[in-house]
Amino acid sequence: MATIQGAGRAGFTLVEVAVAMCLLVLGLTAIYTVQAQSARMMRQTRNFNAASRVLDQREDQFRTSDYNLVSTANGAVSLMTGTAGKMASEAELTSVQDLTETLTISNYARPGVTPAPANQSFTVTRRNGTATASGATSLATLPQVVARLLLTWRDLNGNHRREFCTVISNGGLSLSGLSTKP
Repeated sequence: MATIQGAGRAGFTLVEVAVAMCLLVLGLTAIYTVQAQSARMMRQTRNFNAASRVLDQREDQFRTSDYNLVSTANGAVSLMTGTAGKMASEAELTSVQDLTETLTISNYARPGVTPAPANQSFTVTRRNGTATASGATSLATLPQVVARLLLTWRDLNGNHRREFCTVISNGGLSLSGLSTKP
């Protein structure tokens, strides 16, 4: 009887299969990690963009409102409370907790004007659709005010903030810049 020598079985050894499985698991883990990181970054970018739109909408609201509303604590509270205070882009802020809007209205010290005016300000804080004020009650007698708006929130990536600052003039803008209206 003749035996065939050198004829072996075709296939993979257990070690080869184990190495291949390890490489497959490492590859899939890397793909999952990159995908999860991308999803977090997309959520964070979406929230930053929505926060910027909230600030833009609030600025438009202040600029189109009567100066006496913007420059008084009660007026600013009414602008920021309830339906009037809800910005459309707030709905886009997904996965956000502790959304807080802080408006500080203070006197505007024109460059080159001496003596510099005494610092006067009030702050309106809005959480959960309700706004409350602290500080001075009215700056309506001033020709200009500075509106500083701060939006803060917390999400899975930590604490975040967006800020905006603008000057609002009682007489509006003129050809030479801010109104000189007393």
